[in-house]
Amino acid sequence: MLTPTWLPDWRTSAGYPDPNSPRDSVACWRWRWEFLRRNPEYQRDWDRFTNDEMSKDERRILIHRYSLNPLVDPATAKAPTFFKSRFYWFAPKGKGDRRGEVSLAEGRALVEFDLEETEESLDAQLESARLQLIPWLSKKYETLPRHGKGYHWLPEQWLKYLRILDADKTGAESVEIGAILYPGASPRKVYQSYDDDWRRASELRDGGYRRFR
Repeated sequence: MLTPTWLPDWRTSAGYPDPNSPRDSVACWRWRWEFLRRNPEYQRDWDRFTNDEMSKDERRILIHRYSLNPLVDPATAKAPTFFKSRFYWFAPKGKGDRRGEVSLAEGRALVEFDLEETEESLDAQLESARLQLIPWLSKKYETLPRHGKGYHWLPEQWLKYLRILDADKTGAESVEIGAILYPGASPRKVYQSYDDDWRRASELRDGGYRRFR
């Protein structure tokens, strides 16, 4: 895939989110959007979404996959508003069975709950569902720690991660990256730090962005 023309110059922090911005929903969405719009899969899905031949069901799947309605051009600098959706389909007692065709997006699951159970049993049903879903969680995101870089509110780190992604995308040399993003560090330290930061940057771009809420 070609290098996007909208990428800012990674050599300077201008053009990136301000790490000193107040922590609120707008800031969360901005960071989330910056990583998402660099996601190659999202960029491909955007191209598909703008294709008139895409079916309504396919569009719906993409809308719920990315929590955006409609999908937004990756070249757009302003962060969109993300929504958090849940599918509910009920068959109340006395109303008969319900039948229908379901389009399930990749990485999603449908879970059945028994409405004839008592309220007290709801916790048990939820816990059972949780245990059933755990083995199916994507292995891709397990390396993003719950208490480490990329999870706590660390906007200065996220700024560096974005610049690393953009530097790599534009084919920057490692020597230049080290001099600008790790000034004064030894070559060995640069190598170790870059390797760790690149991994976490990739994780946020490839799915970890969902943690920004």
